Amino acid sequence: MKSIMQESVLKFLMAISLSAIALQAQAIAINPGTTPQWTSNAGPGVPQLEADFESQLGTSLGTEYFKQDLGGSESGIFSGSYTANLTDSGGSIVWDGGSAIQCPECYLMVKDGNADPQAYLFDLDVLGWTGVQEIVLSGFWPDNGAISHVSIYGTPGQVPEPAPLALMALGLLGVGLRRLKK
Repeated sequence: MKSIMQESVLKFLMAISLSAIALQAQAIAINPGTTPQWTSNAGPGVPQLEADFESQLGTSLGTEYFKQDLGGSESGIFSGSYTANLTDSGGSIVWDGGSAIQCPECYLMVKDGNADPQAYLFDLDVLGWTGVQEIVLSGFWPDNGAISHVSIYGTPGQVPEPAPLALMALGLLGVGLRRLKK
């Protein structure tokens, strides 16, 4: 009887772990037609664009967690956890491991600065981004302009990421199996 129960618990926890891995694997595709989105021509600089987006949203963008330029330089609290592989009109943002962005409200800004519009803003929370999924960008300024940089903004939250949930589930499994043996 104990072995059947142990096997059932193990299968359940493996399913939870596989679900967490599947959440990490699904990419979020974003292009100029993705909604919800906002656009701005308030440049020439990022502070003007941020202020315009904040007035459109009616709230603060929060902290700039990650920024990477087309040339490769990155900054922000999570600069070691993500890499943006950018081209003129697209690219991707990939979680490299380590700390992941966890926020109830996260926004992605894709900026050119010289084209119309100068920048796009997307609500990553509404798009279902978990902080560990790849973000795939395409179709930005294909004929005139290029992506100059991408930034992820957000406000801190208490949303757990999938990997720690899986580890916690495995820990609970170990505790449960140990009690069953006694």
